[in-house]
Amino acid sequence: MSQDTYEAVLHAVLGDAGTAVLEARPDGSFRVVSSGPEWFTVLVGPTKQGDIVDLGGRCPPLDHFMLVARDHWAHGSTTGIESSGIWIEMVGDQEIPLEAYARRIEGRPHLILSSPARQYDEVRGMLQHARESLLSNGVLERAVEERTQMIRAREEEIAVRLVSAAEFRDSATGAHIRRIGRFTLLVATAMRLHEHVLDHLELAASMHDVGKIGIPDHILLKPGPLDEEERRVMERHTVVGARILEDSDTPALQLGREIALSHHERWDGTGYPFGLSGEQIPLVARIVAIVDYFDATVNDRPYRPAMSVEEVLGIMRGERERHFDPAVLDLFLHLQPQIAEIRRAVDLEVAEERALAAERAALGGRGAPSREDFWGTDGFALH
Repeated sequence: MSQDTYEAVLHAVLGDAGTAVLEARPDGSFRVVSSGPEWFTVLVGPTKQGDIVDLGGRCPPLDHFMLVARDHWAHGSTTGIESSGIWIEMVGDQEIPLEAYARRIEGRPHLILSSPARQYDEVRGMLQHARESLLSNGVLERAVEERTQMIRAREEEIAVRLVSAAEFRDSATGAHIRRIGRFTLLVATAMRLHEHVLDHLELAASMHDVGKIGIPDHILLKPGPLDEEERRVMERHTVVGARILEDSDTPALQLGREIALSHHERWDGTGYPFGLSGEQIPLVARIVAIVDYFDATVNDRPYRPAMSVEEVLGIMRGERERHFDPAVLDLFLHLQPQIAEIRRAVDLEVAEERALAAERAALGGRGAPSREDFWGTDGFALH
């Protein structure tokens, strides 16, 4: 096949306005066979057919795929391979999806880059048009919105009641729960978890220790280290929490159950209750494991005083790939400025709430209920 015919086949079969075709060269660079999309210009700069470009270091997920692609080409496979999701940054923080393919054409290794963003936009436009037509009178839209708010309110009420029960057992728990929810949402948002998960995650993460309701006070509030038997009882809070939250059809409680059960598993498999390891542990639980450890150690606990942030982060770095998922830990360390801001915001909220409660008490109101209000001074719940 002549070079002209070869080029024509590539353009006819693969080339369009949204696709870039590149031939891999022995030195690791690529020869541009077909280019032109705006995103490709952002990636490598202006190019024309025949130009030699180097793609290394421009997009980490693409770099990873090219390692796999070069190994694929080296084995002389005649079948193609396709990347998983890749996103590239455009101007102004805009991002678009990118699909990469490695295959041989006429025996030559080729990298084919294509963005389905245009197709996504077209489908999204059609869906939006259908939605606007269906909801033109606003009746169905209002009904869906009201139902959604009702479900959300029910979830929040359940979660708040469960969390409040834990707060009565340990007065330090409230701020901890609040911080854990916000820390978890921050990390998960940076990881670009699905919107459905993010919508419920702050609420779900706040229930991570709800099982401590079932732990006796003499263990939960013990001022010193736990002995072996006490530790076994304490570790049951993961299973107790999962049982409290199971069999729910609300997404927040379903997600909360997953977190409550698995947030004390460890990356190396030495955690509890099941000794899961690595990616066997749900991702949301791996996130909570990190933020929970951090918050518990930088704040006072019944059995030890708070440690400094610098000291705690040093310990956590040492537990990378042992206790903690290395990728999630690295991201958490990168987000420390935002973590510090959340801590300050929660401290301010708690201080304002305590001041308001004190003001109400001074005016003759009872203010916030105490632990004794709920449980009774003899440790039994009041009726």
